Amino acid sequence: MRIAFIGLGNMGHEMALRLIANGFDVAGYDSSEAGRAKFAAVGGTVVDQLAGLGGDRDVIITMLPDGGIVQAVLFGDQGLAQQLKPGAIVIEMSSSAPTDTIITAQRLAEKGVILIDAPVSGGVAGARDGRLNIMAGTADPAAFDKVKPVLDAMGNARLVGGTGAGHAAKAINNFVAAAAIAATSEGLVLAESFGLSPETMLDVINRSSGRSASSEGLFPAHVIPRTFSFGFAMSLMAKDAGIAARMSEDRQANLPFVALTSGQWAAARDALPGADFSAMQLYVEKQAGVE
Repeated sequence: MRIAFIGLGNMGHEMALRLIANGFDVAGYDSSEAGRAKFAAVGGTVVDQLAGLGGDRDVIITMLPDGGIVQAVLFGDQGLAQQLKPGAIVIEMSSSAPTDTIITAQRLAEKGVILIDAPVSGGVAGARDGRLNIMAGTADPAAFDKVKPVLDAMGNARLVGGTGAGHAAKAINNFVAAAAIAATSEGLVLAESFGLSPETMLDVINRSSGRSASSEGLFPAHVIPRTFSFGFAMSLMAKDAGIAARMSEDRQANLPFVALTSGQWAAARDALPGADFSAMQLYVEKQAGVE
């Protein structure tokens, strides 16, 4: 299968390299000249524009900041959708709203193109090592089976449901992670108010029922040393929590903690523009007046 990989940022760069390492023919594109140059510098094949990229490709992977950019890439003036051959498969690996994903799948189906939404969890390290958790959704399970070797080159892929289910699962997972990070940050600030050091409190949490993947990984590596450099933007976590909140609203579900978490991350994003998501600790400290 010949692959076009759209979006060579921190995650996409590493994911595309994994595909090349597993023997796939990959042509990469990024709107950033620096992103294209970085990929070319490590031996990747790059194209300078989207026009003409999709016609000879069996699989098109998008790894972009949000669903709006995905829509522009697929359906804009020089969008890939008008170039794709019938039977091509688009694997949408960005974090997008599942309602938008369903619409995208319908528009592509009119052209004989199949959509699989397959967002990921695992961060840049997981992408580099091929250990991403990939949550896939599609109305065509046979298409998932066809591209599973592609997905498995980047991590562990499983089909979680129909179209949009992958993006729904990703948003819900990130809401849970966002809530845990915010709660852990507040716990450390509360501990300091009683004279407990953050290191001591985090050790207690990680030996007890309050532990989470974030308390065991993110906090020791990036929060306690105060480097705040995991490599995932605060704005992206806020976006994912916001998607979960909109899902809750659309279904008229009484889930107040979803809305509360979304609001907190949106406020942190606005207070710390450009920050890494591990800097939620800084926002909590600022709000508590203990900077």
